[in-house]
Amino acid sequence: MIQLRWKTYLFYLLLATSPSAYSSEDINTVTAIVDDAFEGFSEPATMVFTPTGTNPSGSFAYIVNYNDLTVNIVDTATNTVVAIVDDSFSSFDFPNGIAITPDGLTLYVSNDYYDEVCIIDALTYVMYARVNDEAEGLFDYPTAIAITPDGSTLYVLNGSGDCQVVIVDVATNTVTGVVSGTSLTDPVAIAITPDGTTAYVTDSSNNTVSIIDIATNICTGVVDDTLGAFNFPAGLAISPDGTLLYVANYNGGEGSFGTVSIIDITTASVIGLVDDPGSTFLHPYGIVIHPSGSTVYVANEGDGEFLGSVSIIDVATQTVTGVIDDTLYAFNQPVMLGISPAGTPLYVSNQGSNQVSVVSTPEYIAILPPTNLVGRSMQNSFLSQINLINAIGFDAPESGTVPVAYKIYKNSSLSAAACIGIVSVPTVLPLESTFVFLDGHKQYSTTYTYYVTSVDAEGNESEPVSISITTIANPRNL
Repeated sequence: MIQLRWKTYLFYLLLATSPSAYSSEDINTVTAIVDDAFEGFSEPATMVFTPTGTNPSGSFAYIVNYNDLTVNIVDTATNTVVAIVDDSFSSFDFPNGIAITPDGLTLYVSNDYYDEVCIIDALTYVMYARVNDEAEGLFDYPTAIAITPDGSTLYVLNGSGDCQVVIVDVATNTVTGVVSGTSLTDPVAIAITPDGTTAYVTDSSNNTVSIIDIATNICTGVVDDTLGAFNFPAGLAISPDGTLLYVANYNGGEGSFGTVSIIDITTASVIGLVDDPGSTFLHPYGIVIHPSGSTVYVANEGDGEFLGSVSIIDVATQTVTGVIDDTLYAFNQPVMLGISPAGTPLYVSNQGSNQVSVVSTPEYIAILPPTNLVGRSMQNSFLSQINLINAIGFDAPESGTVPVAYKIYKNSSLSAAACIGIVSVPTVLPLESTFVFLDGHKQYSTTYTYYVTSVDAEGNESEPVSISITTIANPRNL
C-alpha cells in the first residue's frame, strides 16, 4: 500500500518570483538596439543563447555576422556587444549556422565558403579547432546546424551539391556519415524535438519538411501537408513539450504573402494554418517559441516597400494577436530571431539596417525540481506482519515558480504508468516543513530508484531528481 504524507520537521522555503525587467506596458515592444560599438553588425543572422545556469559570468547571445565574417558576443543583461570570437585559428568566411552544446561550453559555427564547421570555447570566445571531415570530405557549403538535446550529435545541412545532412560525433568532433534517404534541393533550417528522437528539415525548393529518425539517422519521409501545402518553407520551431511544429512559409500562395503551418508531431501532419486576421504575414522567415510555450514569434522580412515586422501568435488559439511594437526603433528587413531561455529578451536580426533589435517579452520562470532529497529504508512490524517501507524526504526548490504538487516515479520514463504517487502541497503550509513520501511492501536487500518532479499550477512539470534506496537485509538470514 502506498501512503502519501507530509510532516513538519524540516525547513520549507516559501518562494517569491522575481519581477520582470520590464513594465507590463513594455511587453512585446522594441525597447532598444543592441549596442555594437565594440564591433558593428553586418548582416546579423542566426544566434544562440547561453543555456540557463551554464556560464558563471552571466547570460550571453552569440550572433553570427554573415557579411562581417565575425561572431559577436552580446551580454543580455546590458544588451551590449562585449567581445567577438577570436578566429585566428581559422578565419571565418561567411559564417552561417550556429549551435551551442547543452552544457554551454562549446559553440559550433558553419563556415560555408570554407566547407568547414568551426569549434569555439563558449567561455573564452576562442576558436580552437575544426570538425574533422578529412576522411569523409562531406561538407559542401554547410549552412544551418543543430545539436541533439543530449549534446552527443551535431547535424549540418549542406547548401550545395547533393544537399546532404552531415552527422558529427560531438565527443570526437568527427564526421561519421550522412543521413540516408534524404532528397533535398534547398535545405533551409533544421530543428530537433526536445526528446532528441526526431529532426525536421525545411526544403524551400521542394516545398517539403523532411523527417529524420535520429536513432537510425534515416529520413523516414516528409510531413503530410494535405491540409495546408508548404510554400517555400523556411524557419521552423518546435514547442517546448514536443507536440507541435511551426513552419514559416515565405510565400503564401495565391492571394497571400506568407503563412505559418501547424504540424502535429505525433501524426507528422499539417493540422492547419495559423489564423492571421490582420494579414500581418509578409514573407515570414525566422520563427521562435517563447520558453513557456505560450507564444510564437515570426519575423516578416517585408517586401522593400514595407520594412518588415514581427508577428505574435497566441498558441492557445493559434491566432496572430498583433505585431511587436517597433515605434521606438523600426524593424528593417528582420529575418532571424532568438530568445533567451529566461523568456526575455527577444533579439531580432535586421539585415536591412545591420542592427539587432531588443524586444521585451514576458519573463519565463521555470518550474524546478525539489531539493535536498534524502531516503531511508524502514521496517514496520505489527504482530507477525512485517512491512518494509522506503521513505523519501525532500524540500521545495529554492527558486522558480512555487509547486502545487510533487510526482514520484518508479523509473526514468516519467510516464503515467510509472507514477506511483503524488504529494500535494497544502494551501496553508506551516513555516517549517518538508515533504515525505512512503512506499511500502518492499523486498529485502533490494535497491529501488525513485524520480521526483515538481508540478506547478498550470501542470508544467520540472526535470526529475533521483534517489536510490536499498532496503535492509532479512534479519533471519543474518
